[in-house]
Amino acid sequence: MSLTRALLLDLDNTLIDRDAALLRWLHGFSPRSGWDIDELVALDAGGRGSRRALFERLGIALQVSTAQARAQFERELPQHVRLRSGAIELLSGFRGPKIVITNGSSRVQRAKIATVGLLPFLDAVVVSQEFGNPKPHASIFQHALALAGVDLCDAATAVMIGDDPVADIAGARSVGITALLLRTRWFEEPPDTAVLSTLSEVRLG
Repeated sequence: MSLTRALLLDLDNTLIDRDAALLRWLHGFSPRSGWDIDELVALDAGGRGSRRALFERLGIALQVSTAQARAQFERELPQHVRLRSGAIELLSGFRGPKIVITNGSSRVQRAKIATVGLLPFLDAVVVSQEFGNPKPHASIFQHALALAGVDLCDAATAVMIGDDPVADIAGARSVGITALLLRTRWFEEPPDTAVLSTLSEVRLG
């Protein structure tokens, strides 16, 4: 790999273990009739499942409206997130610009970042709600490159790490960024893609 000039990173299930946070949140409730944790985890699908189906099911279990279930989920889940193993070592060991690119609500995503204390290790955070386009839209990756001071013609010198083959990997590749897929249970690994099991495996030039 050529010299890496910028490191771009997804947030959920890449820098933070969102799946584990969901389980911690769910296990924090008293046992309830019809409270099927495996079903709720499957509906959530690592944050990529149907939001409507998840919040409807949570509302039934919590005996609140769907809107109230969503509000509670978004308010409380960020309190349970933890960094994935190797995250701090990766961030502190790389001396170039480090930028998180994440889809979702500004309030929720920034609350997660605050909970795990990531900001001192980052040069910028790009949240889709604030930017206006979500991953895999090319413009959000182009914006991150600009923030990192990397010209589009040199995009291959930036590395994107994420768990979503479409939003992270295909999106990054669409503008020429080198992409590494972090393996999770939710996605099949596309061909011709560098795959990691842990962040500790990342080797940057």
